[in-house]
Amino acid sequence: MFWLMGVGIYMFGRSSMALGGNLQRYSMLQEWNKPDEHQRSKMKQPILVLGIVLFVVSGLFLSAALLFAPMSILGPCGVVFLVANAGFAHRLNGERFVWAEDGICSVLIMAGVITCIVAAPKTEDGQDDGTVKTCLLYTSPSPRDS
Repeated sequence: MFWLMGVGIYMFGRSSMALGGNLQRYSMLQEWNKPDEHQRSKMKQPILVLGIVLFVVSGLFLSAALLFAPMSILGPCGVVFLVANAGFAHRLNGERFVWAEDGICSVLIMAGVITCIVAAPKTEDGQDDGTVKTCLLYTSPSPRDS
């Protein structure tokens, strides 16, 4: 059941990445709406710096998740970024979110992610170098195909 922990860590990392990006946008919009003489440089905007740090640190969570779950499970979880980004963009930046369109699409995306997680192999047993090379050999285009 370690793969479940990996999925949780990965989804947290993707969500925090979306939050970091939206914090950056929020900070830039706040500064842009100020008169020129009151605008601060980018490194003096604490929300912008927090957004950058959060965006970068989220990559550590994405990497840590690979210790617990195979990429066959974590790959589909990447679209969690789209769902989280839509929510954070609506809350922080006032972007439009219509439940009849965006909400239904978000639910369908999450249903697809859950389906992929359930169907994916939970371990990487049996995938030695020879198996991977064989798969690459048979799926690579040959020079005669050109």
